[in-house]
Amino acid sequence: MNPGKIDYARMGEDYMADAGGIEDAMRKIDMPVYVIYRHGIYKRFLSRSAAIDNLARIMATEVYKRLGLQIRFDDAYDTKNEVWVRGGLTFKYLSCRDRAKRRILRLLAKRREIENWKKEYDLWASKHDELMKRRPY
Repeated sequence: MNPGKIDYARMGEDYMADAGGIEDAMRKIDMPVYVIYRHGIYKRFLSRSAAIDNLARIMATEVYKRLGLQIRFDDAYDTKNEVWVRGGLTFKYLSCRDRAKRRILRLLAKRREIENWKKEYDLWASKHDELMKRRPY
């Protein structure tokens, strides 16, 4: 085999050769991305559940920081392995994060309900307008 030549047959059936330019390296993909932006933190997620979980975490963490409450237990030194072990999350912080998640889900459900009602109203209003335009008097 020639060292400068690429054997594309060995790459597989799904391989698509490209020119190797910047246009091929950056592509716009149409897929749902959930973006959260809260308290100066901007993150993108591919799943709705991950976005909601992280939004609840960010909100709970900010509340605890502002109130000066303890988020984690104190770190401990493990003399056997000679490493520091990070303290776990406190129960109150975990319950605060769970409450934030429930509230976020409740707000999203309420917004979805309002949007569905608006769609029904717009459909009704469009029919009503046509009826009023056709009135004989």
